[in-house]
Amino acid sequence: MGTRIESDKVLTAQAFTGTYGVNYGRIADNLPPPGSVVTLLKAAKIKNIRIYDADHEVLTAFKGSGIEIVIGLGNEFLTDISVAEERAMDWIKENVQPFLPGTSIRGIAVGNEILGGTNMELWEVLLPAVKNVYNALDRLDLAKVVQVSSPHSEAVFANSFPPSSCTFRDDVLPFMKPLLQFFSQIGSPFYINAYPFLAYKSDPEHIDINYALFQPNEGIDDAKTKLHYDNMFEAQVDAAFAALEKVGFEKTEVIVSETGWASKGDEDEAGASVKNAMTYNKNLRKRLLKKKGTPYRPKMVAKAYIFALFNENLKPGPTSERNFGLFKADGSIAFDIGFTGLVPSSATSSLLSFKDKHSQELMGIADNLPPPGSVVTLLKAAKIKNIRIYDANPDVLTAFKGSGIEIMVCLPNELLIEVSVGEQRAMDWIKENVQPYLPGTSIRGISIGNEILGVTPIEIWEALLPASKNIYTALDRLGLTKVVQVSSPHSEAVFANSFPPSSCTFRDDILPFMKPLLQFFSQIGSPFYINAYPFLAYKSDPEHIDINYALFKSNKGIYDAKTKLHYDNMFDAQVDAAYAALEKVGFGKMEVIVSETGWASKGDDNEAGATVANARAYNKNLRKRLLKKKGTPYKPKKPVKAYIFALFNENLKFGPTSERNFGLFKADGSIAYDIGFTGLVPSSATSSLISFKVWDSKSLGSF
Repeated sequence: MGTRIESDKVLTAQAFTGTYGVNYGRIADNLPPPGSVVTLLKAAKIKNIRIYDADHEVLTAFKGSGIEIVIGLGNEFLTDISVAEERAMDWIKENVQPFLPGTSIRGIAVGNEILGGTNMELWEVLLPAVKNVYNALDRLDLAKVVQVSSPHSEAVFANSFPPSSCTFRDDVLPFMKPLLQFFSQIGSPFYINAYPFLAYKSDPEHIDINYALFQPNEGIDDAKTKLHYDNMFEAQVDAAFAALEKVGFEKTEVIVSETGWASKGDEDEAGASVKNAMTYNKNLRKRLLKKKGTPYRPKMVAKAYIFALFNENLKPGPTSERNFGLFKADGSIAFDIGFTGLVPSSATSSLLSFKDKHSQELMGIADNLPPPGSVVTLLKAAKIKNIRIYDANPDVLTAFKGSGIEIMVCLPNELLIEVSVGEQRAMDWIKENVQPYLPGTSIRGISIGNEILGVTPIEIWEALLPASKNIYTALDRLGLTKVVQVSSPHSEAVFANSFPPSSCTFRDDILPFMKPLLQFFSQIGSPFYINAYPFLAYKSDPEHIDINYALFKSNKGIYDAKTKLHYDNMFDAQVDAAYAALEKVGFGKMEVIVSETGWASKGDDNEAGATVANARAYNKNLRKRLLKKKGTPYKPKKPVKAYIFALFNENLKFGPTSERNFGLFKADGSIAYDIGFTGLVPSSATSSLISFKVWDSKSLGSF
């Protein structure tokens, strides 16, 4: 059966309508479910993705999202599909047609990096497979919607330097030319996987890394075209254009189907670092968003899919193969590339979530929360005088002007490396996010990252102290250090052990970073912030932990033989464990403040203790305990202070159900459960914006 091609199909099937997409690889056993990935992509404003198969769970999750997807027909299916059009039809009917139009499948990549590879049999079946897939789509009237293509590696080229000299390999040409002819007829582009990282690591002595990273450099000149290139990415794209032109396809569009930079590698993998990955991907994103062409094709807008969305822990090969992700497996940003709409949330140290920048960071990761001004009203009614937010959102800071509520803002984890490099970057951040709001908005602290040590990549550990120093120095130069405190909250992952409290020590691998950080914070008078969650401890071992001990209820408690102190609740024990660890490294006088603690009101079946009754009991008893302004068994003269996590339930958070149910208040502003805010009752003045009135004058106190 011949291939049916009509002129109107050439212009209608467009798989990539933007300029910036991401490859969603899933060779891992620790990734978030596809539904959570949709949330992340929407928050990051990523509208185009590629997957390497046609996984039904993924395609179902993306239904109605508006995100455009190129699916993959795996290399292992090519021989079978090439035999007959009906086999292609069966595949389309199973993996494409049922999901349209709800899921925006816009393309099918037939194989990946076939030509130039080692399996010559696949070279021979690629074109027949492509034709059969196209014909099946055409018979189903889907060729106008779903584009057919096939990505290539740079192994198809005989040479690519300078760009104008690029040609296809002689052995590849007999297969490439008829493939290009067919793609030209149906209006498909030439997809190339282009990796400046791979070029650099193969010859770091002769390639300027700045040329590979879009950083200032001398660049290269192409004598034939008299064009100058200041980055390798554009040179690689123009090399593909040159090769196409030499075989008569100069009008074919080139799209980069994969490009990226590894954040970690083996010792012989030059350039694989968090800093370089951040630089490459951030600069590439900026370049693509400009929607401009290349030196050789200035009017043809460059487009690229970044590799990859996540780090993939099961990929074979060198370490770099498992570390191309923009995001870590838990959904947290691996490094900042300009996704300013994404901020980490820290209900736990192991699972971070994200939200759109237009939502309100103060209140959480959700799309159904009241505006910041209404939250100010709520906080005032509840007599809550201190809050933490996880960035420095201008809408929030503006809303809190004149409220008298003291705020700790956050320099997000993904900015630490950048701010650690120089004081000027810290100064710029302060001038943009802190200084303009003072003194009207009571910004009293800056959290430098959240849960860095023991959790994030070691390069961010290394950046924490210099970033803290640069922020403090910038504040000092502006005369703000007497007003704004600098600190950094830690998770309990920094401890080697914490039971009994007196035995608590810092982990050996963390000490080289923790001690100088503590020394600096001691010098500037900052406390030690710890995120302490009895809930997490209990749900990890409900058989051996008395829930009453975790909830401040009557129980036998525990006895610390070394200090001869008795503990009747886990919260106090966790605080004193931190004091013990500090004392062992010479900082026994440093104050400990709990930067996060809370209890989930709902959880999955395997999340022991996550109930409304337990959340009410924990938070109500904790509030009573804090209002007494008393110390712990080990530090009885130091009143305990704590920030409760969280103000609202957050419907868009990743992870188990508990992650979305830590709120004291529901999304509409009503009390989730009574913990002593008896002075708050919903006003019926409006149904869409709940306000509050005060029946009593109890206060949570201030820091």
